[in-house]
Amino acid sequence: MSPAYHCGFPLVAFVTIAALTLGRQDALFTSVAVLLTHETLIFASQHHHATSSALTWAVAFGVIAVMSCETASFVWRRWNGLTGAVAAFVAAYAVYELSIIAFCAVTGRGVESFSLSAVTSIFMRNVYTFGGLWALLAIGAAIRFDRLRPAPALRHI
Repeated sequence: MSPAYHCGFPLVAFVTIAALTLGRQDALFTSVAVLLTHETLIFASQHHHATSSALTWAVAFGVIAVMSCETASFVWRRWNGLTGAVAAFVAAYAVYELSIIAFCAVTGRGVESFSLSAVTSIFMRNVYTFGGLWALLAIGAAIRFDRLRPAPALRHI
């Protein structure tokens, strides 16, 4: 896994899709599960040391994932359709970035990594991922997987 993908993981895209498609409890569980999976892969593949700073950031991202998911859910309950999905995504991303900035300000670490190009790159990675996941949902809805049934001969297998 690329080190660039560590900090630029499209967490907001995943938590927003979870908020749009699942109930509240399942969306929160899924958001934390996605983050834990990502953090586990990063710690294992990048040979991260479990320092107090690294673990503090992992916990902070867990809290940020939950807050972003809750924000997306809140917006989605008020608006539906494409407008609601985009508004939920933008609101969740705003909470994500503002929370990271606040955490950096409180800890005094990481503020130097905020540049327009870095934030734009992370935002665009989230946009592309969100768009791709939304497209997959639309394709699934068009196919209507719930209507697919096994052939009569295969039902007894």
